[in-house]
Amino acid sequence: MQLLGYHLVPLSLVVIYPITFLTTYVLSRYYKHTPALPYISDTGVETPESCIFTFALSVAGSCLYIYINYKIIKSTLKSLKIINKIAAALGLTSSIGLVVVGSFQVSNVILCHVIGAAMTFLGGPIYMLIITYLYHSTNKSHNVNIHSKGLMAFRIALSSLMTCVLIWGFIATKQAWEYFDGDTMYSPFMWKETSNGIKWHTASVILEWITFIIYVCYIASTIPLYYNVDSLKTTMVMKHQLDYKSQNAQKSQIKDNVHINIDADFANYENISQNKDLYSSEK
Repeated sequence: MQLLGYHLVPLSLVVIYPITFLTTYVLSRYYKHTPALPYISDTGVETPESCIFTFALSVAGSCLYIYINYKIIKSTLKSLKIINKIAAALGLTSSIGLVVVGSFQVSNVILCHVIGAAMTFLGGPIYMLIITYLYHSTNKSHNVNIHSKGLMAFRIALSSLMTCVLIWGFIATKQAWEYFDGDTMYSPFMWKETSNGIKWHTASVILEWITFIIYVCYIASTIPLYYNVDSLKTTMVMKHQLDYKSQNAQKSQIKDNVHINIDADFANYENISQNKDLYSSEK
């Protein structure tokens, strides 16, 4: 069994995300910083849990996961290149949004936090839908199923469920704030059992946690795919690098110059040796 490989990228996300959020939740409850059922981001507002929350989300930023996924699709599916690029852009947007959520706590810079959350919870589900379609297209373009039928059915179910959860989560959040009649200064404890809209708020929180679980399950479903990645190659082109023909022309010119020097001044052995060394090094 291969211990080190690209499958460690999704595997690390599957491990880091749950451990992070469970740790910050336990700490926030221990220090009485949150109610029993908080939003995920509420568990990372106060110290020390905020430090863990920010650090872990920054480390686990899934940009590398998105990039490798893009390269996998590119190498296994010759068509739909534009859609693959759009999916990668959405995935990166969602990943950056997650880092923004961790870096800007809701109680400190709420606008940045909300923008980051929107990037994550809107870009992520759309990315899941598109990438699932690309996986399906990859299977159709090959005689061998790169993605098993069971995993494809699982991903389709997760993507569909995510869409429903996202819609209902938006509705629940909107309704909760419309009915809320308490102090608008944000705090994890601003919602009381007697607050108007508390049921909508509870539904919104539960749906957010369900969204997180779906994310982790979907990433986990790609571990077998990443396990089969043998190598990831990139091409680097320097702006000042000469093309192959130009390099050959330069070598030929140096060679001619060496012969001219030999014929013109055979007695100057030291000078000839230097030119030969130059030619050898260039060759």
